[in-house]
Amino acid sequence: MFYEKDNIKLHYEVRGEGKEVFLIHGLGCDMRLMKGCMEDRVFDESSNYKRIYIDLPGMGKSPAFKEDVSSDKILEILICFIKDYAKDNFYLVGESYGGYLVRGILSRLKSQVEGMVLICPVVIAKHELRNKAKKNVLISDEDFLKTLSLKDRKHFEYYGVVLNEHTFKRYKGEIDSGLKMQDNEFINRLNKKYDFSFDVDERIKNIKYDKPVLFIAGKQDCCVGYEDLWKISLNYSKASFILLNNAGHNLQIEQEEVFTSIIKNYFK
Repeated sequence: MFYEKDNIKLHYEVRGEGKEVFLIHGLGCDMRLMKGCMEDRVFDESSNYKRIYIDLPGMGKSPAFKEDVSSDKILEILICFIKDYAKDNFYLVGESYGGYLVRGILSRLKSQVEGMVLICPVVIAKHELRNKAKKNVLISDEDFLKTLSLKDRKHFEYYGVVLNEHTFKRYKGEIDSGLKMQDNEFINRLNKKYDFSFDVDERIKNIKYDKPVLFIAGKQDCCVGYEDLWKISLNYSKASFILLNNAGHNLQIEQEEVFTSIIKNYFK
């Protein structure tokens, strides 16, 4: 299905019925990242949650737009979509860049947000200013890795901490599949206006959000790290902060059992 506003189209998919949960993937990926770690794992046919998976503009099946390519503009279209779609209060789930965007949504729609889950979220937009872990592969099946093409292996190892056949299959189906569909020109333009025009975490600190928030981070995350996330978690009076070892930026596939258990517990 598509939502359209001001000539911008947003592709989305709905699963289940009940309390609404809006799920937003990371930069360059698509909704398969979120569906892969949530459907038939955290949520199933018996869940009392309506899951709304979104492809961000220029990613997945959502076409790129040409004017004002920025995180501010993406936030604006997401807020319009949620306002038009949501029947009641709702939950937000965001991964990486999606975790940055859902904080933007919270800063504008605080009274409607029932709770929030942030998975390896971007805290500081500029890579060079982030407190990141050093690249460190902890579990590696060398025999399997030798069977991959040089290109596949390079991409898989870029953020990977647990490198084996199982995590590779999930990486290819849930992460790389979306990366291959991204509009590269759009992503390059977005990277130039990646940060909001306002300090989203200072705004959230001032609004004193008091609903349950779950932060989950990988100790070996060399993309966004975890130290910056810990600092902003202190702005939430009902926050839980979970740091997983043997997990990087793709912790949902590297520590899938504990990840699923943690998220299921949040939504029980």
